[in-house]
Order: sequence, then C-alpha cells, then structure tokens
Amino acid sequence: MTTKNLKGDGTISTRGGAGSSNGGGGGAGGRLVMNYLKSYLSSSQPEQSYFWLGTSDIAGGTAGDMAFKFQGPGAGQNGTMHHSKCFPGYSGVFCSPCDVG
Repeated sequence: MTTKNLKGDGTISTRGGAGSSNGGGGGAGGRLVMNYLKSYLSSSQPEQSYFWLGTSDIAGGTAGDMAFKFQGPGAGQNGTMHHSKCFPGYSGVFCSPCDVG
C-alpha cells in the first residue's frame, strides 16, 4: 500500500484462506508493505498515520477438517509486515507513536 497518509479505522488484511473439508492445509498470510510517500521528510510526521486507528491481520488460514492416517493438514503460516522508516518516537507498520519509556 502506498499512501501519503492514512486516516480512519478498519482492518487491512492479507489473511490466508482456510483449508478445504477434503483435507487441504490453510493458506499462508500475505505480505503487508506500507510505503509512506515522502517519509524521509520531518514534515510528514506524525501525519503519516497518527490519525489511523485501525488494525492489520496477516494470520495464516486454518487447517482443513479431514485427518490423514499419518499426518493431518496444517494451518498456514502467518504473513510478514514491512514499512517505511519511521521517525524517532514512532514504530510499527503504521508508524504509530511509541509508548513512553
């Protein structure tokens, strides 16, 4: 996702799909990349995502129902997140303000 700033709330999801009832494994979560335009400028902070109150979901999908004799289907692995460099005092994929301390 490429944006100058992010405002509002909601869920940004790259969640993996569930396995089938015929024994398929769950799909892996996707890759969430936040690219803030002009993130290198001090004037971009804290506007990049200070007003974003939403969440992200990169979880892997659940395993299918059918069990095999030796090994059942597995759940998908969680995805990954990457983001532009945050200014000091901000962290995470949405460059949110850090907790004090």
